[in-house]
Amino acid sequence: MSQISAMTPKKESDSSLMLRAWSHYSRITSRVFLVIALSIGILCGPAYLLDRFFGTWPLITGIAFVFSLPLSQYLVVRSMQEFVKNNPQD
Repeated sequence: MSQISAMTPKKESDSSLMLRAWSHYSRITSRVFLVIALSIGILCGPAYLLDRFFGTWPLITGIAFVFSLPLSQYLVVRSMQEFVKNNPQD
């Protein structure tokens, strides 16, 4: 009996596969959220302060937000290309 089990390859259980999949997808989700939040925060934070200083409240922040959206999408694509290359899903 032990010879048969030694010759057959061990398969991962369904729960182990599910745990690996959730780990992989949670890392992707957290990376995408972080890239979007940081790109918007880095552009809109100083823009908000400039708006307060010059008294033009929605103008500079709105322009920064409009530019931060395509920038965040570009950064997400680059980040995901790097992530997939370094962490392939079996």
